[in-house]
Amino acid sequence: MFKPGTEIYIYPQPPRHADEVQSGVDRYLYALQQSLSCELKLVNKHDAAAQQAEGAVATANEEELDSIPNSNSKKSLLRKCIPSVCFLIYGYIQETVALALEMRRGVPEQSMIHVNRVGCELQTIAAKIAGVERVMTTVHNLPGEEPKAQHWFRRCIEWLSFACGDRHICVSHATFDAWHQRVGLRRDKVEIIYNGMTPPDYSQFDRDQYRSELLPTVTNAVWIGICARLHPMKGHAVLLQAFARLLQGGEHSEVALVIAGSGDLDQELQQLAKDLEIEDSVYFLGHRTDAIEFAAAIDINVLPSIHSETLGYSLIEAMFAARPSVVSDVGGMKELIQNSGGGKVVKAFDAEGLADALACYLSNPTQMTADGQKAQCYALEHLTADQMAAATMEAYAKLV
Repeated sequence: MFKPGTEIYIYPQPPRHADEVQSGVDRYLYALQQSLSCELKLVNKHDAAAQQAEGAVATANEEELDSIPNSNSKKSLLRKCIPSVCFLIYGYIQETVALALEMRRGVPEQSMIHVNRVGCELQTIAAKIAGVERVMTTVHNLPGEEPKAQHWFRRCIEWLSFACGDRHICVSHATFDAWHQRVGLRRDKVEIIYNGMTPPDYSQFDRDQYRSELLPTVTNAVWIGICARLHPMKGHAVLLQAFARLLQGGEHSEVALVIAGSGDLDQELQQLAKDLEIEDSVYFLGHRTDAIEFAAAIDINVLPSIHSETLGYSLIEAMFAARPSVVSDVGGMKELIQNSGGGKVVKAFDAEGLADALACYLSNPTQMTADGQKAQCYALEHLTADQMAAATMEAYAKLV
């Protein structure tokens, strides 16, 4: 049994208030903190380590170069004579030692540390150096596909970081499979625990009013919605291409594509909508802080991610709102759709298949409603914050 008196230190520090939640990991941590029945002792976020770990491998540590007395010739000579990766290695060592010293001062050896992985974390390594006996991690990310993520040193740090964890929580089976292939992660050290959230209370939500205030000119249309940052991995370009196919022929004219989210691709995606001649039916809302209400306002949720997606909270929110989802077969999203029957799965990058799946729902509103209800039933049974916390407590108990 888990001992309630055991102190658990969480990295990074969970948001203390709902309005501090900024990302999917923040949502996970906030929901976990609100639902856990044991006493949590929080460790302050150490941003420098995460920033160092995410830095480009081929870039020299300019801070180290700048620390040399004012001599451009010396800096230039160092750049030529010392491989840039040496500066990166030095930076990693610096950050790991700093973290270990911080943990040694503030974390009793008999305690437990729970690290939430969103990149190439050093906290698990630092914890073992500091003598912490029990290290749990939750894996929120898939291995990177960009060139810098394939560098030998990055991969060594990933392997060592996982090796220093005593047990790991993966937020989907796909997440475990990816890291098993990448670093040899062992199944007997892993728990699969899906993300969870507190079921929203829609009793006071006026859907018609929300829609009329948000987009008054298309309140009667079928809303196909996506709530995600405007990043290449989210597949917005594929979605726009699929939507253009959907509108061809005029069979589905009373439909709107509603895009919530902000990011570097904003102007590029708006231009693509113009190039595809669908800009009159596509609505870019920018960043939203009302994701739960947005999920209930749309009719069909769509998540066409093309890589690096573990298990997005926008899918879970749509399920609680009884909205069917059309998702790509990337990461763990397909697991929830296949388990619940609450949507359709298409291949990543397949604009034609995505358009066909959306057309199927537009042509069959009864199935759209039924699949949404299946999704909601599954979410209420398997995806609540309390269920996630209970499963996490069981995982903790295996280390106590």
